[in-house]
Amino acid sequence: MAGEFYISNPTGSFDYQPYLDTLREAKTIPIKQLQADQTHMQAKQQALDAVKGKVDALMGPLETLDDAKLYETLKATVGNSEVASASVSSEAIAGSYELETIDVARANAYKIASVSNVSDIDSPFSADGTLSINYNKDGAATAINIDYKDKSLRDIMEAINAGGDLKASLVNLGANGGYQLLVTAGETGTDNAITGVDDSLNSGDDAAGVFSENAANTYETITAVDARIKLGGIEFVNATNDFSNILTGVSITAQAAGSTTLTIEKDSSAIKNALDSVLEGYNALVDVVRDATGQGAVLAGESSLNSIANAAFRALSDKLGAYGLLQTTGSADATKAHLKIDTAALETFMDDENFPDIVQGFADSLQTRMDGYSTSLNRREQSYQSRLDSIDERIYTMSKNIDSEIESMRLKFVKLQTFMSEMSDVQQRIAQFTGGIVTSGSANT
Repeated sequence: MAGEFYISNPTGSFDYQPYLDTLREAKTIPIKQLQADQTHMQAKQQALDAVKGKVDALMGPLETLDDAKLYETLKATVGNSEVASASVSSEAIAGSYELETIDVARANAYKIASVSNVSDIDSPFSADGTLSINYNKDGAATAINIDYKDKSLRDIMEAINAGGDLKASLVNLGANGGYQLLVTAGETGTDNAITGVDDSLNSGDDAAGVFSENAANTYETITAVDARIKLGGIEFVNATNDFSNILTGVSITAQAAGSTTLTIEKDSSAIKNALDSVLEGYNALVDVVRDATGQGAVLAGESSLNSIANAAFRALSDKLGAYGLLQTTGSADATKAHLKIDTAALETFMDDENFPDIVQGFADSLQTRMDGYSTSLNRREQSYQSRLDSIDERIYTMSKNIDSEIESMRLKFVKLQTFMSEMSDVQQRIAQFTGGIVTSGSANT
């Protein structure tokens, strides 16, 4: 009937949240698709980054091989390492020498006895005197003087050590002398020898002092000795066991008496280590490309990545393989295109006068190629990142719009619920009013 006022279930409670949840779920389907695309693209970016990491890792050893100084590096070899050791600098000159260690440098040492046995190293002396230890410091005469009144034997030991030039310790001779000082020169050689011990209260008779001057009690235990070696029949003497620059760019350390040989020659180990690093880097590159482009992998079918490994292989094969320097590792099934340096062939080839030019040429060529690939991969990474940033922006915008739409819908439902509540109140008042009229009519009748 026209003009009829009707609300279905006006007093009912409308639960709008499930509807909003369903609406949000439907609205976010495109976002979920974008997030799936984003995850896939991130996986591609990570795989590409792994390839680029291996390409970049090759650059270090290639730069090393491209450095001309690498092929000028020498090493020192001592025939008997128990006799001496040696090292070289860049100024060294190749050669072979007879080497003999005659004497090894030693530091002078003295046992300093007390007049009376000391059984307690912390018991102070009451006598008022001075212990003087005379010694040379790099050939210059000097001394350390310690006033021992009210000092214990431990205090005296610590005072000697605090001086820095001498090293003191305590030895326990038991009933044969108790605790006594053992003093050693801080440096080896005769120029650092201890030259005498004196107690200011004694006059050679040990009558009044604390420390004995009697040669039977206080005496040298180790004689100072200079190191002496012969190199090529020429004798050299030094306060220490280290002989520097008696050969240009060569340092020799005497170890023990005996004869041996010293050889200064080209050091192939640094070159081999660099070549090994290149091959290890190549093998790692092959593996990561295979993992990234294999069947079912995130970059499957990316032939441009396989071309990187192929280019590295061609450079290795053309420049090093042509001279027999390469070997495969293990069986054909297990190698996975892995390569290694043939050490025996490398040692032979290093004697070739063209060896440095050949290896440097290889390193420079492969370095240029890898640098180009690194730049290309970096551009692709940036492209992936740009697309990921764009997806992030789209997801953000879409999420914001959905949130806004859902919030607007929620507010409408709240208003509707408020309106329904108000209608419920009107219905109740109408019902009450109608009921009152019916009741009043019945009463009048």
